[in-house]
Amino acid sequence: MTEQIKPESQNLESLAVKANLSNAEREYFDKLKAELKEILGGKTLDDIERTQDLVLARRVNKKMGQILSFLKSKEVETKELIIKDAKNPFAEAFEDGGADAPEEIKYELNFEELADMNAKVYESCGLPEWAEDVRKAQEKLGKMSLEKLEIIKQEIKEGAIPIIMPGKRVMLETTLKQIKMLRPKFKNLNKEEELADESSLVGEHLNQLINERNELLVSDIPEKPYILLTRPTQKSEIRNKTVAQQIAALEALNENRTGESKIYAMNPHEYAATQTVRSELIFKRGEETDVELVQIKPMDFIGETWTRFVSLPVFSGAVPFGFWAQDDSRLVFVNFSVDAYARAGVRLSVRVVF
Repeated sequence: MTEQIKPESQNLESLAVKANLSNAEREYFDKLKAELKEILGGKTLDDIERTQDLVLARRVNKKMGQILSFLKSKEVETKELIIKDAKNPFAEAFEDGGADAPEEIKYELNFEELADMNAKVYESCGLPEWAEDVRKAQEKLGKMSLEKLEIIKQEIKEGAIPIIMPGKRVMLETTLKQIKMLRPKFKNLNKEEELADESSLVGEHLNQLINERNELLVSDIPEKPYILLTRPTQKSEIRNKTVAQQIAALEALNENRTGESKIYAMNPHEYAATQTVRSELIFKRGEETDVELVQIKPMDFIGETWTRFVSLPVFSGAVPFGFWAQDDSRLVFVNFSVDAYARAGVRLSVRVVF
């Protein structure tokens, strides 16, 4: 018999123990074992060797190879995720636009399609560097650890949208360009879809950080491209607090979170990308569901909320923040007080490197 059962296949359980599987990984391992049991059809590995059943041995070895590959890398092949009963991330925007929207939806995430869509958005905004970084990483999207997949699924289930971001070097080298060029589509009452004007950058402090390519602009950003998961709500989070209190509240949120489940405060790069990609997704969702929205408002519609970038340092009693200026039809990045305001919030995100 030329097809031999691999010796290490005889002791899958001991390998599983060594792999230190999480609960989610253990569930997947048990699923693979059940599939192997079905293939065996009541036979043992010794039975296959003894009866010289070549066809069955090949099928068993193929499944064994899948199990062993999983145990050694703790990663699985994946092209898409389907999250049932996910909190509808578009509900708020649809209601603002005069349309009904279910509270929960089945969210179908195809990683290759997401990467392609994001890259095209960045290209259309004049950011080929961002698009290139996303496309270089696209091939890695087909394989991801179960731990990372579970984080992504959980965040989407709770109402987040996924956005593929470039690595920190690309961000830092294009900060001024991306702040100006990443801009959302919007729609006013009874008017056609429009693209925001070039974003406005006001404030000596933020300009100084950008001009000197200060590393603080990309603090905590992964070196490689990653998936940003954030809730596209009109109202930013952790409001009615000073900047110091907001930072403390963020630290408290992370007390029981480790690794890539950690929560971060969104920075200006992520903010501009979220505003832009969010609008694309809302228009796309409207087309897919055949819903005509009378208006589509960017996040932080002036007079409602604005987002502080508390990952950046305070300077002369002010901290950078962003908002949407309706009259000028543009995003605005400016410095403002660190005191407590009901509308001055922080946008929270989770970053998963793939």
